[in-house]
Amino acid sequence: MEQVIEDDSAGNKEGTSAFRKVNLEKEMEKIKYEAAFTTIDNVSRYFSGEISIGEMARNIFARLESLAAEARVFITEAVAEKIRPSVYKMIGSLRELGLPEEAVSAVRECFESLVAFAEGKADIRELGYDLSILIEDILIGRFGEVIEKKCGRTWGYLVLLAFTAAVDKVLSGINAENVQAAAEKMREFAKSAIDAVAAVSVEGAIKVRSAINTFFSENGVVL
Repeated sequence: MEQVIEDDSAGNKEGTSAFRKVNLEKEMEKIKYEAAFTTIDNVSRYFSGEISIGEMARNIFARLESLAAEARVFITEAVAEKIRPSVYKMIGSLRELGLPEEAVSAVRECFESLVAFAEGKADIRELGYDLSILIEDILIGRFGEVIEKKCGRTWGYLVLLAFTAAVDKVLSGINAENVQAAAEKMREFAKSAIDAVAAVSVEGAIKVRSAINTFFSENGVVL
């Protein structure tokens, strides 16, 4: 009896193709995480006064310009929409510290400017311009003295915390190392936000800690 050997080359090709697709998707997500953390690290350094707005923009541009357009998008509209109410609530706690409404609004707009950049709706020049107006003209210029007395740089750490949480919601689950890196950043920003206001007001630190804990709870963040 003649033995019939089935040709399974088509199945092998499909399996290989699927394997390559999964690997490419994972690699793309890793690159997105790198783009996100390049942005987070440089914005953090700018917020803390370590580098200028120009240096921040150049550093981010130098790393992201070589990446595919897809890799530069690391927050989705759906995630931004979902997290926005809790972000606004956390930032709104700054009112309880005595910040003027215009200053609180500027802090919210800082978050929105970062989100627009991460969604691919704004380029690095637009991000740099927006932050220079919001921070250097409003938060440091017009209200700098009041803010320094009420909460120091707490506002900046809250923005960074919210932005990192949004990034984590989009890119979590790719690998344990990246997830841990996001958790460490959120832990760092939360502590810095509380420490900054604690330096001028113990009562204020309690309010900010409560706002951060509520934010974590509402977004399922476990550090």
